[in-house]
Amino acid sequence: MVLLAIAAGCRSVRAPYPPLSPPTAPTLLAAATPPLEALQVSSAKIRLNRSIAGNLMFIAQQPQRFVGQIQVSGKELVSLAFHEEGYALRYVAGGGLPEGFYSGPPSECAVEELLGVRMAAKEVIALVLGGAPLIAEPRELVAQGWDRRRGEEVIRVRNSAHEEELRFRWLGDRWWPSGATLWLRRGDGASTWVWTVAHEDPHPVGSATLPGKTVITRPGERRQQRVTISYREQNPAPELGAPHLDDWGEDDGGWEGEDDAGEPVKEAPSPQRREGAPRPPAIPPVFLLNGDGLPSRGDLCRGR
Repeated sequence: MVLLAIAAGCRSVRAPYPPLSPPTAPTLLAAATPPLEALQVSSAKIRLNRSIAGNLMFIAQQPQRFVGQIQVSGKELVSLAFHEEGYALRYVAGGGLPEGFYSGPPSECAVEELLGVRMAAKEVIALVLGGAPLIAEPRELVAQGWDRRRGEEVIRVRNSAHEEELRFRWLGDRWWPSGATLWLRRGDGASTWVWTVAHEDPHPVGSATLPGKTVITRPGERRQQRVTISYREQNPAPELGAPHLDDWGEDDGGWEGEDDAGEPVKEAPSPQRREGAPRPPAIPPVFLLNGDGLPSRGDLCRGR
């Protein structure tokens, strides 16, 4: 296999396996699979570049159910829910979009309003559940090698439309997906960078290993756009019949200028099912949003 990265400078990390005995590509791709079926995050910091910051809370469930909200200074900015039947978006603050309620069939563009990058539903779920988004099959292995400078095993795979680089860190007893980069393949043989995601600060949450921070970068009109999510609470066993996300907890007023260093991630206790609560429908109510008096704007993603 081709070594994808060559050591630079004095720092060099040895591979955690004997020479000529790297992990197989199927082993690494299996490690990219999210370790959890569902996750509730009731407190996380989300920052765009170095300026705008707010509180993010969400519930995610495999393979493609999600509900999340960003608050700034305790006030709702944007809420997004998506599932196998479509999406709903509440946009409350002025600025990027007219205030209102948007809904339509499943679409990558709705995700962009919350996370700043277009991703399919399954890719978002893989990302927030501690895995790595994978391009669709059939895919072929292009290259694999050990990056001695960063101390990661790196593989490249591609299909007819995309090429993807995946990075893995050895945690002593398992491979952990530390990041991925996606390119769109063009007909002229070149490719266009779409996004890069990086997981940092791995730590145990229940029986899984989750990131304490996730960084998403993508191209911008003038410069790269960078979204950083720093997790404060992660519950690996959410109650999907729990109250709406507005009732999960109080916002601490935003973190503009706050330093993240040394802030531990807490594992939140699982909420208890209310006695006598009815069984949730096929799509639990927590993944459904309504307009609550906002103007109805139709499908934000039509034609996009």
